[in-house]
Amino acid sequence: MSKEKILISEKDYGCATVNAFRDYLIEEQNADNTISNYCKVAKDFVEHLNIKDAKQISKLKKLSVLKYVSIYSENNLKASTINNHINALNGFFKFCKRNDLRVKTIHCRRMTYLKDEELLTDDEIHKILNYAMKLKDKRYYYAILIMLQTGVRVSELEFVTVEALRHKEIRVFNKGSSRPVPMSDDLIEVLNEYCESVNIKTGIIIRTRNGKCLDRSAISKMLKEIARALNIDERKVHSHNFRHEFALRYIQNNGENALSNLADILGHRSIETTRIYTMKTFTSLRKTMTRKVLKIKITT
Repeated sequence: MSKEKILISEKDYGCATVNAFRDYLIEEQNADNTISNYCKVAKDFVEHLNIKDAKQISKLKKLSVLKYVSIYSENNLKASTINNHINALNGFFKFCKRNDLRVKTIHCRRMTYLKDEELLTDDEIHKILNYAMKLKDKRYYYAILIMLQTGVRVSELEFVTVEALRHKEIRVFNKGSSRPVPMSDDLIEVLNEYCESVNIKTGIIIRTRNGKCLDRSAISKMLKEIARALNIDERKVHSHNFRHEFALRYIQNNGENALSNLADILGHRSIETTRIYTMKTFTSLRKTMTRKVLKIKITT
């Protein structure tokens, strides 16, 4: 008998205060991943300091918090990871009405380019699509294609429905907001053909036998298998990279002036977040700095 997935609202963190924090985050309509990550950080914190109840939190000293946070640096965590942990702790302190315990995040100088090995090449994307197309289970091919052509997250594939094809847009509900994601005619055409071939007449397109969306873990597992079969670095064959690839190609075709539109499509509240998705690789950045591109003439 298969083990059913535990709902976020039912997960027990073994501490009444952390469970109450979980309920608070749910009521605030935070995303499931945010709730899980924040509660894990809070749980680690209270266990490390042997905190049993709210009374102990009310007596907590800022110095104890600072000493705990220093452990993150000692463990050589990335600055961005440390900041994620600090934001989770600050959220926990806010919930406990101890804003005086809040800790400042680390200032990170943002990279202006991505490492070459972090992004897929055009040739690698072509190979991945070709390989996925030849699989007996075609759901993975269409899942990859959707993410590459729309930039939706893997968790948002549930909103790609037969009804969405008729409206020519995906209506995504995520993180307490709704956004429309347009679909091109060629994508709509191939998805309609797929739906007809497998007799899907309504609801989610990338679905399991019981009509639910194919989950993240199944897609992640298949992507790793594809990477190994094609001898491509597994670290860069993941669903979120397809979102990056979409963003890069969108800006390349539409220019930096389209950054605001791209932010709307990707569901970013800040354009600064969108800029991260459009960073070029180190090699491609170097190519824009040649004398030819910069039009620098040298007289000999």
